[in-house]
Amino acid sequence: MSSLIELVLTPIDHKKVVVGLDGFYDHLVSHHRFRQYTDMKSLFPDTRDQVVLWSDSLGEVSEDYTDMYQWLTMAGQAMIGEGLHDIEVFLYPLLGQNGYVGLNILIGPTMFEQIFPASGDESDVSASQETRQGVLSFCLGAVAAFENDGFVLRCQQDRLESIEVESIIRRLSQPEMQAMFEDPYFVIGIRKTLLGDAKVSQVWGNENVRETTSGYVVVDILHLQDGDVVETNER
Repeated sequence: MSSLIELVLTPIDHKKVVVGLDGFYDHLVSHHRFRQYTDMKSLFPDTRDQVVLWSDSLGEVSEDYTDMYQWLTMAGQAMIGEGLHDIEVFLYPLLGQNGYVGLNILIGPTMFEQIFPASGDESDVSASQETRQGVLSFCLGAVAAFENDGFVLRCQQDRLESIEVESIIRRLSQPEMQAMFEDPYFVIGIRKTLLGDAKVSQVWGNENVRETTSGYVVVDILHLQDGDVVETNER
């Protein structure tokens, strides 16, 4: 299991890329004390504009995603929960989905250490309330900025890979299968209009389900404590 955590959003309409990145950047600065690495500041505008252009001609994009850093869009440090963490934002065109792009955000190994004990057993979560709050704020800030349909928080995969709404619905509908998947999800969010909170609560239990004022149903497999409130910059 990878020691890096990644936040993955469902496919994003390329027309929302520029505004979404600006909104997410503002959320990171205001809610997570984000500091962008100096050498990334000149790369950020160029890369996001390139992806918008690539998304209009995906037939010309190579399927070789081995060098994932060709899609690096933004990088820096953000306060999530109880500590500063390195984050890397990857924005990349999706083959076969003309006009849509993928967004993966890697969070450094320090986040893994905050969530899990030294054993690295993903079934033994030891995240504090502050860490859980920070993680949810981070996730909801991203999905609100890009106004897309859902997200998952999971261990890093071996390549950049987006997540489809259908896959999220399948996971939410089969909680008993969570332990059997090779890539267990730790937090799952979906737009409420696609899968109501009552249905989700029925299979996951009220203690693990949260409905946000921005219209998302979130299953917190990190077991957020009852009564916690997550603050996000709603758009």
